[in-house]
Amino acid sequence: DTGYMLRILSFSLPFGALGLVFIESLKAVKKASESIIIQQFIERIFLITFTLILFLFGFGIYGVLWIYVSAIFLTFFLSGLLLFKTIGFYKIKSKEFIKTSKLIFSYSLPLVFSASVYLLIRWADTLIIGYFYGPVLAGIYDIANLLSLALFLLPEAILYIFIPIMINLHKKKRKKDFERLLKTSIFYIFIISLIPALIMILFSKLIIEILLDPGYAEVALPLAILSVGIFFRILFIPHSKAILVYGKSIYTFY
Repeated sequence: DTGYMLRILSFSLPFGALGLVFIESLKAVKKASESIIIQQFIERIFLITFTLILFLFGFGIYGVLWIYVSAIFLTFFLSGLLLFKTIGFYKIKSKEFIKTSKLIFSYSLPLVFSASVYLLIRWADTLIIGYFYGPVLAGIYDIANLLSLALFLLPEAILYIFIPIMINLHKKKRKKDFERLLKTSIFYIFIISLIPALIMILFSKLIIEILLDPGYAEVALPLAILSVGIFFRILFIPHSKAILVYGKSIYTFY
């Protein structure tokens, strides 16, 4: 039932959006490595492992949906726990609280909306495939999608080296150095992402046979196609981070 799936997904969207805000906040307090471990390793491993297990036991799209929702809550809980453990709870004066709250709200609200829309779009394709073509094809597509997301690991890790430097250059109003660093980060991310993307695209069938089983050969073509899209998306990550450094989070929603 599509309505049932949408209700479950809609319920998880606020937690997913807040989880992403917590992840970005961890980067701001110099906990980038921990945020990478939570989002890129723990969440991905949880998704891939339990999706495969439920898919093998024939749970279909409903099982995949609940695993995805569980992963959202897992990231929300772990990132939130680590963030508040790092910064703690502190008291501030009412005027300072109002001023700070306005700044945080104006900056974070577009991020929450854009994250919610992203999560909705992220699952729209799987829901549509499951509705029109059945749970088997939806499961095949979702496995390919999860594997293709592994391309984000190295670029995201490298970018966290550049972001603190970008923030420092922006504070010092060194615009030319900022632009030079942005171009450098794009170049390095392109070089680092190119080879893994080509491997995913050209040897997708071999990857499926090694990681899964020759019986999952149908996953190879979706994996290759999704890898192309992920590769081009990766190239624009530095631009989106630069927008956030400038405090123009509203543009991430557009």
